[in-house]
Amino acid sequence: GYTVSFSQPLFGIKSSEYFPRDWKDTNTIKFGIEYKPIEMLALRGGFYYDPTPIPSSTFDAQWPDANKYMFTGGVGLNFKRWKIDTDVFYSTTAGNTNISNSKNLNAAYAIPGVLPQQSTDLSAKAHIWGYGLNVTYVF
Repeated sequence: GYTVSFSQPLFGIKSSEYFPRDWKDTNTIKFGIEYKPIEMLALRGGFYYDPTPIPSSTFDAQWPDANKYMFTGGVGLNFKRWKIDTDVFYSTTAGNTNISNSKNLNAAYAIPGVLPQQSTDLSAKAHIWGYGLNVTYVF
């Protein structure tokens, strides 16, 4: 967790606030393969499952995360002094991420003396595409 301290009390009443995290260690196993049908061409692919270290009880908008499936692919071209590598990835959440009654998210929507703290629930699913290009010249 961490504590945020205000140089001047927030709304004249709050000088600091503690945000619990309770994150847990996770492990990821990654698989990758490269196939070279000819010397100058490399075809690559991979997969991994990336579990979130953030429990739903301390989820908030500042540190959002979800369990993800990652699919990767790439092509490498090798010339005498030049190398060109391209990659693409696709990431999707492992089903819907459902967050219920997070201490941090509940507190984010409360205003002391105006809006009482309530239970905030959310559900989300995400898809992300990414790509890259790397050009190398060897002296």
